[in-house]
Amino acid sequence: MPIFRTLISRWRVLKHPVFLYQHFRVIHTLRVALAFLFGGAIDIYFAIPYGTWTLVAIVVLMGNMPTQGDISRKSGQRVLGTFYGALAGLMAVLFYLVTPWLGFMWMILLIALSAYHALGKNGEAAVVAGVTTVMVGGLGETAIEESFWRLGNVVIGAIVAMIFANLLPTRAIDRWRLMLAENLRDIALVYRQISLNPQLDIEPTLERINARMKKMRSLIAAAAKESGQKSHTFETLHRYHRILFLLLERMSVAAAEAPILTENRRLRSGIFRSLMRSARMLRFLRRDSQYGTELLKALSLIDEVDFLTQEFAQVSANIADELQLLVPIVVQTHHPLSQLQPAAPRFLKK
Repeated sequence: MPIFRTLISRWRVLKHPVFLYQHFRVIHTLRVALAFLFGGAIDIYFAIPYGTWTLVAIVVLMGNMPTQGDISRKSGQRVLGTFYGALAGLMAVLFYLVTPWLGFMWMILLIALSAYHALGKNGEAAVVAGVTTVMVGGLGETAIEESFWRLGNVVIGAIVAMIFANLLPTRAIDRWRLMLAENLRDIALVYRQISLNPQLDIEPTLERINARMKKMRSLIAAAAKESGQKSHTFETLHRYHRILFLLLERMSVAAAEAPILTENRRLRSGIFRSLMRSARMLRFLRRDSQYGTELLKALSLIDEVDFLTQEFAQVSANIADELQLLVPIVVQTHHPLSQLQPAAPRFLKK
């Protein structure tokens, strides 16, 4: 039926990685707000005592998990931390009944252990365990019955948080590849601008590229988790990406002071097309031809090439070759509902 197909089409648009990438902050905000609403509704409808702790648990667990890789990587640690923290908090309440100082010393020991392990491999679990311990145990003013209610509320909050955390999550690998595609496109355009007009101010564009590059660095671990690949693959591309950025900065200074950049128009055009094709490959997940090899062949046919242009062409070719290997892996890990024909939504047209 046409109406049914229209509804399905709209839903697929909401699941598309480009849409999720462009609106990830709004989607994460709505996800947390809906979880908060649902948890509060449970507390109010069933009149659960001390229901505030359900809401606190939701905010703590969902606060900074905007991507699917973060959810799969951190949710297990946070639930485990919640469980151990709740048990430790109950033990603190029992110790407080013996003597307040015993309970307080127990709390200090647990918080010290939480702080120590927070900087280690299971840092998420350690931080959440410490917070949950304080929530359940308090400072001795909490009755044992209230502690059990707090424990129950924290468990309810953890369940609600994990359910809503998987509502339209943005994949880290999609955010990473789309930001890299934007940067490669901007680098290509800036490179062409430098060759045409060395006096043009490119500082604002370089600042945008650098800002995206910093965000991309924090996504590598989650992207590797989602794709099942070692982070070395992403680290290599990130290193090439940073080298291009640094060479571009040096080129802008050199071109403004003296026309030393290679005058070969064919090579400059080849570098530009290579970067634009790499950006397109990342954005639409379609493997291109072996353009990196073609660029290196074009470079070898030129007798005189300045050092900056030679390095820029070499790194551009390396990026193209690395993407030939990475794009099929990303396609294999792609959710089928995320696939759309490029002509469907407006936001794909630029």
